[in-house]
Amino acid sequence: MSIDSDVSQDNQNNENQQENTTITKNKQEEKKNKQKSSKSKKDEDFIVLDIPDKLETLKGRIINCIIDTIKRKPLIKEKDLVLELVFNCEQARKFYEENHETQYFRFLIHDLAKKKKILKVKLKGDEKHTYYILPEQLNMFKK
Repeated sequence: MSIDSDVSQDNQNNENQQENTTITKNKQEEKKNKQKSSKSKKDEDFIVLDIPDKLETLKGRIINCIIDTIKRKPLIKEKDLVLELVFNCEQARKFYEENHETQYFRFLIHDLAKKKKILKVKLKGDEKHTYYILPEQLNMFKK
């Protein structure tokens, strides 16, 4: 009798394990489907226009000033870039006059570098200083 009860209990345990694995597989599939649907919503088609005059946000205007400054002066240090912004960019100048703070400019520069909109480079033999260039300017400096 004990052998029969052990066998029936083992069968019941096996059935429970199979049910549990199918439930977890179903949950995993549901999670994957949700992730796929959210990703497909993010991939909507749209066109990005670069019209600096139409920007309404301070962040967008200062980012355009950063990119324009790097276009004019490739291989510029962060300190020099911030100074150029304060002296040559109207929006950055107003922001600096109100807040007397350059940390926001540095944040935007690092954010652009993280998104690969601008590149951080170091010169060979000068590991102390970090310079910024645009990705399209990289070919000018390659040998």
